[in-house]
Amino acid sequence: MAGPLYAVDLFSGAGGITEGLKNAGFDVLMATDIDRDFSTAHRENHPDVPFLEVDITEMTADRFHDSIRATPFVNGQSINLVSGGPPCQGFSMTGRRNSSDHRNQLFRHYLKILHRLRPEFFFMENVTGMLSMKQPNGEKFFDNILAMFRKVMTGYEVDFRVVNMADYGVPQSRRRVIILGNRLGIPVDECFPKPDHGDGLKPFEVVWDHIADLTKVKDDAIPNHRRMHHSKQIVERMSKVKSGKYIKKRRSNQKQTFQCVYQRLVKDRPAPTLVPGHSAFPIHPVEHRSLTFREAARLQTMPDSMVFHGSQIQQGLAVGNAVPPLFAEKLARRIGELIREKSSSVD
Repeated sequence: MAGPLYAVDLFSGAGGITEGLKNAGFDVLMATDIDRDFSTAHRENHPDVPFLEVDITEMTADRFHDSIRATPFVNGQSINLVSGGPPCQGFSMTGRRNSSDHRNQLFRHYLKILHRLRPEFFFMENVTGMLSMKQPNGEKFFDNILAMFRKVMTGYEVDFRVVNMADYGVPQSRRRVIILGNRLGIPVDECFPKPDHGDGLKPFEVVWDHIADLTKVKDDAIPNHRRMHHSKQIVERMSKVKSGKYIKKRRSNQKQTFQCVYQRLVKDRPAPTLVPGHSAFPIHPVEHRSLTFREAARLQTMPDSMVFHGSQIQQGLAVGNAVPPLFAEKLARRIGELIREKSSSVD
């Protein structure tokens, strides 16, 4: 198969997976998201990718299919890959978890479009918290998700793996669940790229190698690099947190009480999972402040050319919830290799 490889990216956010797909040689036919700030960012980050700002729960699979076919890039070829990361806050271990949370049902809409498009490959990313969540009847929520994928996607090899992004060169110990399937008869184990960092391999990427230069960059000299102006009380609290340590503070809103964690990054290690929200990002390794969005984006392997829009919370979500482009690229590159190998063997 010498022609282009085509992909569709659902729940695209500001474009982390799209960035990885393009770097792996895929033509992205369509990206989607409901959020206005994410949509604005994605269009700026990937102006060559048609973008559909839509509530996927209100869109039929046929209408979505027709929207893709209406783009000028298709040329009648089937879609090779569908990717996506439905919003994961409902599965998160850091908040109140509820299997009936509407955000936990968005995978059904991913699945309905997947069934209509029937690509050669698909993958869906989410947090590991979905593995342990139980339904009111005591059944594991994830078991039902996996069973539904296998039932709906007949003719596909479907399974999942828990992946640590640090094993693939991301300077962040970020464990995620990847559900992957293909209709080419390839065992799922063979579809994941082999880790290239860790014991006996390349050393893990570390925080300071990726953000040290930004300590000398003035606010707004590059997009989304503006230091937070914390209160004196918070600065004092942060100043007492040693490298790799953290302190907790209980905070409340109208719905719940939660722990706000201030953790200082270690310069010569991968960062912990970057989680946006009320606690912002971790404390800078040497300065008494949270990371800027640009520093966090660096630790997500997002290039400085990627921008983020909206409020601080929106920018934090765009960065922290994204799939690191480097991992998306390596996974997509492996998938592309398998598609071409299979096509060559058939020819």
